[in-house]
Amino acid sequence: MCVGTVHSTSGRLDFVGPCAYARQVDTQRVTVSAQGLTSQALLEALSYEMPEADRGQGLAVEPTSTDTRMLDPTVLAAIVGAGGTSLGAIIGGLFALAQARAGGKLIIQGASGARIEAPASISDQELDDLVDRARSLDVVHLHVAGSVR
Repeated sequence: MCVGTVHSTSGRLDFVGPCAYARQVDTQRVTVSAQGLTSQALLEALSYEMPEADRGQGLAVEPTSTDTRMLDPTVLAAIVGAGGTSLGAIIGGLFALAQARAGGKLIIQGASGARIEAPASISDQELDDLVDRARSLDVVHLHVAGSVR
C-alpha cells in the first residue's frame, strides 16, 4: 500500500508517497445548496439521504471563496469521483430532500452555464437519465429549490 500526501492540481488528485510512482485520479469539485438550509444542516440532511456506502465521503463545509453578505458564509463542497462520492449518490440524496418540499426541484448547473431543472416528482428511470445527462455537463453546482412544508 502506498501512503503519502495528496496534492490537488486543476481538478486532479495526485497521490504521492514513498512508492516509485504517482497515480492521478479524475475528480471534480461540486458545490451544493438548498433553499432555507445552512451548509451544515444540508450536510447532515444529505448524509442521511445518501446510500450508507457514500455517507460523508468527499463532503465538507468550507468558507466561501467570495466576499458575501449571506447569513451562512459557507458552502457545502463535494469531491465527486474516485476518492470522493458519486454524482449519482449526491443527486439521488438531493432528490429525496426535494420531494419533501412544496414545488421541490433540483437545479443542475454546468461549467459552461448549461442548466437542467427537474421536478422532484420524476420517476426512477427519469432520475437515472438525469444523472447520465448531468455527467456530460461538467457539473459545478447543485441546488434544491422549493418551500419547506
